[in-house]
Amino acid sequence: MDSQRMRIWVTLEKMGQFRPKGGKIILVRDWNKIKEKTMELERDPQISFLHTLNLHLDDLDRLMENGIRSAANSTAHKLPEQARAEEVISRVKEDGPHGTTLHDMRRWLENIAKGDIALWEDGFRTEPGGPGTFEWWYFDAVFDDGSTLVTTFMVKDIRNRKGVHQPAGPVVMFELDQADGKHFKRTAHAADGDFSFATERCDVRIGLNTFTGDLHSYHIHVDIDGVIVDITLTGQVPPWRPETGHILFGDDEQHYFAWLPAVPQGAVQAELTIDGSTHTMAGVGYHDHNWGNATMMQLMHHWYWARARVGDYTVIASYITAEKKYGYAEVPIFMLAKDGKILADDGRLAQFSKFDEHFDPVTGKPVANTVVYDYDGTASGGERYRVTFRREKTIVQDRMINMIKGLGRILAQLVGFDGAYLRFTGQVDIETAAGHADPATISAPGL
Repeated sequence: MDSQRMRIWVTLEKMGQFRPKGGKIILVRDWNKIKEKTMELERDPQISFLHTLNLHLDDLDRLMENGIRSAANSTAHKLPEQARAEEVISRVKEDGPHGTTLHDMRRWLENIAKGDIALWEDGFRTEPGGPGTFEWWYFDAVFDDGSTLVTTFMVKDIRNRKGVHQPAGPVVMFELDQADGKHFKRTAHAADGDFSFATERCDVRIGLNTFTGDLHSYHIHVDIDGVIVDITLTGQVPPWRPETGHILFGDDEQHYFAWLPAVPQGAVQAELTIDGSTHTMAGVGYHDHNWGNATMMQLMHHWYWARARVGDYTVIASYITAEKKYGYAEVPIFMLAKDGKILADDGRLAQFSKFDEHFDPVTGKPVANTVVYDYDGTASGGERYRVTFRREKTIVQDRMINMIKGLGRILAQLVGFDGAYLRFTGQVDIETAAGHADPATISAPGL
C-alpha cells in the first residue's frame, strides 16, 4: 500500500447546527502581541514576559545568536540592530528581569521574522503544572506497507476529569496499526519527577521515552510494555506556522491556542521491536507541537483539519469556528508546498466551503462529505489553487463523553456536554488554475 494514499481528515462538533456571526478571535501576526497579551498569567507583566517565552538568563546568549541571525537577514536591521541586541543582553544580565531593558528586549524579539522559526519555539512553552495549561509534542507516520503509527508526549494527561486543571503528570501515548491488522496501544505515565522538558529546543523525556529534534531532524524513542520503537524523522518541508502560530480568544485576549507544525512532512525510518521480534520500516511522517491555557473544547465550537501528500504537493488545511461566547468567529488556515518549497500560506486568502452534509449515525454530528479550500493569491502576484477533500470512509467515531470516567462523566452529562471526534479517509484533489505555469489536477485516492 502506497504511503502517499493515506489521508486523514478530522472534524470535531460540539453542539450541532449553529448560526455564525462576528466575534473576537485573532490569528496573531505580530510577535509583540504575543509578548504583551498571550500569557499574562503572572501579576508582574515583566515577569510574565520572561516566563512567556521561557526566557532565562542562561538562555539569552542563545537567543542573542538567533536574533543576530534574524537581523542579518533583514536589510532594515543590520549591524546597528546587532549592536543593540548585544547591549540589551548585557544590561538584562546585569539588571535582572525588573530592569528597564525589557521593552528593548521585546522590540528585539519582534525581529524574529515569520519564516525564521527558532529552535526554542519547539521547546517547553508552558508553566509546569500551570493552571489551565496544556502542551504536547505529536508525531505520526504512514509506512510504505500501509501501517500507521501515532505517538504523543503530553505534559498532562488531559483525558482525565480534571483535564487542563490538574498538576503536571506527563504521559506518553502510542498506537500502531500494522498492515496485517494487528493493533498495539500503549500508555506510559511518568513516575514522580522522572521527566524533563528543555526550553531551548525540543528535548523531552518521560521515563524511558524521549522526543528530541532541531526543527529538521528528530529522534523519537518509545519503550512501553514490550514495544520498543526508534524513529528518525527528517524534514522534507521546512518548519512552518500560520503567522505567529498563536490564536487569541476573547475581548480581553485572555486565552490562547498555539500550534507549530515543526515538520509538515518528512521521511521516516523506524526500527520496531515487539515482543522480541525486530523489523525496520520506512515511510512519511509529520510532527507538530501544541500548547495553550484553555482546553480546545472551551475555545472551539468545531473545526475541520486535514493534511495530505498528493504527488509532489503537501497540504495542511484547517477551518476553525470558535465557541458561541466568541461569536462563532472563524479562522481559516492553509499551507501548500511543492517539492519542499512553500507556495501559499496566507489563510486570509483561502475560501472554505462544505457540501453534502449528513448526520453521523454514531455521534449524531453533522459531517460534510466534501470540503473545499479555494486559495487566491493573484492580488499579490501569487497563484490560485483549489484543494478538495472527499470523505469516503469514517475510521473513528468517538463520543468524547465516553472518554471521561467517574464523577467527571456525570458532571459532563449534567451540563449537556456532547462533544465528538471523527476521522475520515478519502480522495484529495489539488487543482492549479488556468494561467498557472503548470495547470493541472492532481489526485490521490484514499485507503
